[in-house]
Amino acid sequence: MLRTNNGAVPVRTLREYFTQDRLLRIPEWQREYSWQATESGQVGVLLSDLKEFVESSEKEYLLGSIILCDREDNSQQKSLIDGQQRTLTLLLFLFCARKYIRNQKLADSNVDAHPQLIVDIRSCISADLNEYRPRVLMNQENANKIIESLYHWSGATDGVNDEIFFETDSQSLTQSNLVSVARYIYSEYFLKDAWIPKSEFLAAIDKILNNIRIVELALTTQSEAIAVFDRINDRGLNLTSADLIKNRIFQTVTEDDFTEISRYWQDMSAILNDCHVVRLKDPKFLLRALAWSDSSGRKITYDQLTKFWSDKLKDKSQDPVDLALDLGLNAQNLKNFSDDLKSDRHGELSELYFAYNLKSVQQYPLLLAVSNFEDQKVFKRAIKQIANRTAFYTLSGERTQDFESLVPKWAAALRNLGPNATIVKLDTINAEFAGISEQGFDRLKLTMQELNYQVASDRAKIRAILAHLSWLLDLHLHKPAANTVKEYFEAKKPKGQKNGWDIDHIAPGSKKAKDAKLHSLGNLVLLHPSDNRSAQDALPIAKNSHYQQSHLNLTKSVTTMDTLVEKDRKLILGYFAEADIKECKWDLKSWDADDIGSRFDLYFALLKQDLTSF
Repeated sequence: MLRTNNGAVPVRTLREYFTQDRLLRIPEWQREYSWQATESGQVGVLLSDLKEFVESSEKEYLLGSIILCDREDNSQQKSLIDGQQRTLTLLLFLFCARKYIRNQKLADSNVDAHPQLIVDIRSCISADLNEYRPRVLMNQENANKIIESLYHWSGATDGVNDEIFFETDSQSLTQSNLVSVARYIYSEYFLKDAWIPKSEFLAAIDKILNNIRIVELALTTQSEAIAVFDRINDRGLNLTSADLIKNRIFQTVTEDDFTEISRYWQDMSAILNDCHVVRLKDPKFLLRALAWSDSSGRKITYDQLTKFWSDKLKDKSQDPVDLALDLGLNAQNLKNFSDDLKSDRHGELSELYFAYNLKSVQQYPLLLAVSNFEDQKVFKRAIKQIANRTAFYTLSGERTQDFESLVPKWAAALRNLGPNATIVKLDTINAEFAGISEQGFDRLKLTMQELNYQVASDRAKIRAILAHLSWLLDLHLHKPAANTVKEYFEAKKPKGQKNGWDIDHIAPGSKKAKDAKLHSLGNLVLLHPSDNRSAQDALPIAKNSHYQQSHLNLTKSVTTMDTLVEKDRKLILGYFAEADIKECKWDLKSWDADDIGSRFDLYFALLKQDLTSF
């Protein structure tokens, strides 16, 4: 049975909530402070609600419920299980109110209510009237320092202690959000009289402190508190599925396991938050990716995610501590695959650059499914198969729903191979789930023919195709034009690097050019920026020397290649022949639509050859 500390559920005023003889402590596993400081964001909505209440004739306003629980390590502290976002925002609101009243000299010592209101505000934001003693303690030490700095800022003259607002680049998400919210409330609402008129400000704050009510549920243990929290938010209206799953994990463990699981969850959140790919920052993505490979091939949607993991925890087919540990390990794998394009066990994964630069995220559940493969050759082959199929999906116009319907089945089959997967079994699975039909390649050819340099999203695909094919040819010749695979995909010349590539139109294709062929893939090559600038809009034959001296062999191949040593020329032509391009049917002297078509045929043939090789 659920128990409160005193058998009753108190309804407290905002002043009473903050001034109880206790310290509210945010557990280590709680998410970042993330309320948005915009008019339509949570902070703007809260300020609007407060304003509406202040201007109404209503005597009370119920702000909602807060869930607390006892802490075993300190009887004077309460863990804030639900209500972190509101509590911190209201605390910042009172910081700003204190500063505004002080700097606008609104309080009049001759008005009886004013001195008491100043004391009430001060009591809400500090447990000591003479120096700062926090009412709320966060789970990040640097965030606590930010709150203390904002407290001192609230007592200072305008313009003093403002340096905190100019350090957000070096701050965590929670730190920068705390600072942004305080600045937003004070500068955009209070100073601009956009909230309550100055003449009514003190009365508004008094009404908020003494007439806003909060239902305070104080439970004995964390597990009981989380059970109530979960029940209140069961439909996911206020929580993401990741939050709900975290709570379900905590409900299934003993108090002794809380610390360990909290650490794992916190590590996972920190790693994901550091990912460059925005979609991967939300733990939901990782939880769904793991569910796909653990679901016997069923496609688990985000709406089904909470039930999927809850059922596994409930029937004990998933150990909660193992799941939390797994999340941390796979978060690191996800970051390695997405940011560094490497594996801790098997090193750099050059095969992933193409799919990465095509801006796909659908491959990550598959990559996680093979992350424990021990044999490097098997692992690299799996990576190549995944990269190939992902690139085909991205370029061919295959419906996302169709591709995502095969990913869970494929991921589950790969995961079931276990660490000792073999090439034979891997290839069997690839043929079953990821094979590309001739009809599929026909569709790919049509979509590639429609790529247009003038369309920004197409331009990114064109660059990725040309970079990938250039790298493949240079790899075949053992003559890399750059130090790393990554440099082939660079759009600009990075500082300290030799290369960076522009997309050059072989036949001049100004922005006003109406002929779509001039902006199609067959009329484009990668060229070093200095060569591209000097060539400008010259005729194709006039750029022959620029192409011949290019570091990229694919770009050189647009010429007669008569400046190449015979060995390299034979290797290039042999490579083309393997892709069924028996002769180079383009000529810079008479470059026209037929030449553009022949050049496109080369690009398509090389890509098809790569997508069917492992």
